[in-house]
Amino acid sequence: MLPPAGWYPDPQNPQLHRWWDGQKWTSPTRPAQGPTANAAPKTEAVRAQSSKGGRWKLPAAIASVLAIGVIIAASVSGGSDETRSTSSQRTSTTHTPPSTARYSTITTAVPTPPAPAPDAAAASPKPTAPPTPAGLGKPFRDGKFEFVVHSWDGQSAAITIRNIGDRPQTVSISSLYLIDTNDRKFEPEFDWASDLAFANLNPGQAVSGTLTYILSGAIPSHLELHDSMFSGGVDVPLR
Repeated sequence: MLPPAGWYPDPQNPQLHRWWDGQKWTSPTRPAQGPTANAAPKTEAVRAQSSKGGRWKLPAAIASVLAIGVIIAASVSGGSDETRSTSSQRTSTTHTPPSTARYSTITTAVPTPPAPAPDAAAASPKPTAPPTPAGLGKPFRDGKFEFVVHSWDGQSAAITIRNIGDRPQTVSISSLYLIDTNDRKFEPEFDWASDLAFANLNPGQAVSGTLTYILSGAIPSHLELHDSMFSGGVDVPLR
């Protein structure tokens, strides 16, 4: 890098200053005791003075320029080297953070055990028991008799008949009817071996037995029980 334009000591005559235009020495000169300002010389006057003063030796001027260039280049190079050294030091202090890949958590998939098969017996709904007829287990009275129906299986009824009157009374099986949902009347099957057949009950006596009905697909509604064929009867619900 060359020095900036200005007046510098003449390489040939130390008593003079010669104008350096930033690229080469020029012909204008001035006494060394003159002003030190680096003002550019007036071109015409300097050329006239230069033509009168004669020529200066070019090799000596070139040597001076090269010497100045070497000094300036060394200074610039030193600054560049120092800058590069500082930049290198700054670069070397930059640390790359360690990779965290080695510390990654390893997740192991745990297979989910299959759900147990539902128990077939538990899964299948239990059959719903038919509702208990409202008339079961309750006393119903007609005339001199009190009737209690203990059970009903859709065709047969377990029954107890008690004489609550003040004189004997005979059980009339044919007067113990079943009424279906269409209001049709059914008599029970007569069983000679049953305790109910021709039972003659004194006051306070009771008799138990089973009444069986042949319904032929009819849907039972209730029992209509009489203490005789002439009484009004009493209804015992079966639904």
